Amino acid sequence: MAVAGLLLVVASFQWGCNGSTVSSHVPEANVKKQNLSDQDLMKQVEAFASSDETAAAKAWEVLERYDRQSLISELTRLYGAAAADDHHRVLIAFTFCKLNHEYALNKKVVLSSLAKESPYKRFYGDWAVSLVHRLLLGGDKEVLDDLFAAAAWADGAMATELGGAYSDGLKNDPQDFLTRLASKSDDARRQVYLLLQDNSLTKEENERVKLFLSSVPPTSNLHRTAQETIKALQRADN
Repeated sequence: MAVAGLLLVVASFQWGCNGSTVSSHVPEANVKKQNLSDQDLMKQVEAFASSDETAAAKAWEVLERYDRQSLISELTRLYGAAAADDHHRVLIAFTFCKLNHEYALNKKVVLSSLAKESPYKRFYGDWAVSLVHRLLLGGDKEVLDDLFAAAAWADGAMATELGGAYSDGLKNDPQDFLTRLASKSDDARRQVYLLLQDNSLTKEENERVKLFLSSVPPTSNLHRTAQETIKALQRADN
């Protein structure tokens, strides 16, 4: 009887692993993936890359529910099917950056949109700055150099977006901000200061940044840039 009981347990275990019961334990991501159309997927990507923070957060929650490799495979297919000047390529590349999939390669695609003459249809400067700004907030400080360069042709909404990006770069890591800005030409720095006057710093953030800038000693090669930045922030206060 003991042997029979053991056989029954083994048989039950095998059914649980190989039988129809398995279907009830298929990960939700895989189940949902089967019902995702190309149109629905692109809608989520568009929402994630939008400037609406609430919509972007919700879209990311949806994308995270899908199997990562399957998602990458589907987005790679859609990227390849899009025309070279289709702005959806930028949005897909940005999503890949968030997924940390071939980050350096996809970062180049996103940065390519930050140009005086965008190579993508219906993709304007303020949207390009917004995406690069989010890469900066994600920890990629190198893109600050690209954001500085964009000051040369920015106006309107794009200029406002850049002012916000500079504000975050300055308050989050003022040392890095100064180091990168100090390496630019006088004219390039002036263009950045002009946009920094329209910054998004709170009063407390402004004072904290100024305190740091004031602490840069005259002997430092960053002193001149620090003083120029203080003047830009003071002009914004007036």
